[in-house]
Amino acid sequence: MQLGTALEQVIELENSLLDQLIEYATEKQSKINDPDAIAAIVQSEQQVLHSLEQAELERRTLLDAIAPGESLDAWVTAANNPQLAASVKMLGDKIVQLQTMNERNQLLLQESLAFVQFNLNILLNDQAQTYAKPGIKSSTRSIFDRKV
Repeated sequence: MQLGTALEQVIELENSLLDQLIEYATEKQSKINDPDAIAAIVQSEQQVLHSLEQAELERRTLLDAIAPGESLDAWVTAANNPQLAASVKMLGDKIVQLQTMNERNQLLLQESLAFVQFNLNILLNDQAQTYAKPGIKSSTRSIFDRKV
């Protein structure tokens, strides 16, 4: 098998692995408030990430064997292969899409945690930090004991 063909196959593998990660990111968005489902998704995601790391290492090794010192973009441009160029562009687009989805999931998770903290503060009758006069404390008692 030619090195160029092997490199194309590795790039296609990376694209399919990124598709799986995008599916997991979408699934995490819909199950953001279900910790057990998120844990299962993250475990599956870790396996795919491990495979992606191996594919990335193989891609770098093949690229170094084909075009030592060249970047992937430079080699693709020099190879003048439209299908390979499309696969590499798709790879970059999927990486950007996955980064965007992960950032959105992080924001959703932060909002969910803020909501939980807000509800705990209500239940525990914690006073929010405000510009009230110092030294004035609430006289009500909480039904939960926060001592650890």
